[in-house]
Amino acid sequence: MFQRAVSEAKSRLGTLLAAPQRALFVQACLRSIAVAAAPLSTVVLAEDTSVEAIARDLGLPTLSQTDPDVNVALAAALSELAGRSSGGVLVVPADLPFFRVPTDLGPVGAVAPDHHLLGTTALWLPEPTRGFAFAFGPKSLQAHLASLRATYGTARLLGNRFLLDLDTTEDLELAHALVALDPELTWPNELNELLAPAR
Repeated sequence: MFQRAVSEAKSRLGTLLAAPQRALFVQACLRSIAVAAAPLSTVVLAEDTSVEAIARDLGLPTLSQTDPDVNVALAAALSELAGRSSGGVLVVPADLPFFRVPTDLGPVGAVAPDHHLLGTTALWLPEPTRGFAFAFGPKSLQAHLASLRATYGTARLLGNRFLLDLDTTEDLELAHALVALDPELTWPNELNELLAPAR
């Protein structure tokens, strides 16, 4: 998973969460993803020492983001991982409070769209192929589908409702609505306390 500097994380929720609360948000999500991913290995691509410190406290290995462009940094990290393992790689941002490992991972490269059907909340690469063209950012879904087809010859969508990221107050309102509709949809207990005042 990858995470930008804690000081910049969740800045669009700044009217609801103060800087210390946003840091706790990041920590809760990192821990939740690591627990949900077990027994798979989890590596954090950390933009700065603030993220490295959180990952270290959680016992998670890190790779330092050596380029300010997260897509360049992800490509470098993928190249490094390709030298370590031949297994598949699931790439996710570290701000997914509902994250669960998708049940439909397989031999075909796949992408999970955000709830706007424009961005990307996860990428499944069945093998850590060097040179994959990452395109995280606005309207990345189409670009990632194209990259998957170029790399693996085909692509598919990951159908996982848990891959909802929280960037704006509107996202938070949607998340609360989904939790109210589905009691099986849960996020870390720490987030209940952090986000309760925002309801």
